Amino acid sequence: MHKILILDSNTEYARQLGKELEEENFEITLSDDSAKAIVMYVKTLFDIVITYKGMEGLDGVKVLESIREINPYVKTILLTDDYDDAMEMLTIDKEIDVYFHREKRRDVLVKQIHHIIDNLRYHKANGAGRLVSAEEGILVDAEAHTVFKNGKIVGLTRKEYELLCLLLSNKGKALSRKEIIENIWANSVEKVSIRAIDGYVKHLRKKLKIMSVESVRGYGYVWN
Repeated sequence: MHKILILDSNTEYARQLGKELEEENFEITLSDDSAKAIVMYVKTLFDIVITYKGMEGLDGVKVLESIREINPYVKTILLTDDYDDAMEMLTIDKEIDVYFHREKRRDVLVKQIHHIIDNLRYHKANGAGRLVSAEEGILVDAEAHTVFKNGKIVGLTRKEYELLCLLLSNKGKALSRKEIIENIWANSVEKVSIRAIDGYVKHLRKKLKIMSVESVRGYGYVWN
């Protein structure tokens, strides 16, 4: 089930939109506080974030920018009550997916959301994927072989990248050093010792400034 966060000071509009989306089998979370909504996003990586342009404190555009720093690939929708060309140009520059006037029928927005989800499914079916650790601010673009830490690209060697993907895709599962070698170096002319794995993990921790990769004494490593 796809997850959508709706941030809007107009709680009645948000409630009605959320109700219509729940009827379309989306999982909806509502908020009327910008700062709390960003915290919610960190804890739950929503597929789509919908927010109102005129939020107090941190406005809708800045909220979406902050969330994009966590996940550059999140899909975004900006709601407005006073549509204007300059704001539309800004949303294009900020790569916001949909700019929607709240006076339009909500079923039009629901249809646009379905279109966004269909595109997500298409890219996933065609090999585009991602690995994420919200706690560590890590996002891996598996298609582009690019690693982001809090929205910024981090350069890893090929083996460090493969080790990161292996650990992230096996969250909560302890992997022995032997398993790691078999998965990463099985078809490589480069030979690696059991203990060399410790060095690769050390470098990975240092480059990404992460705490999630834990040692399993006498065995290997686990991403918790």
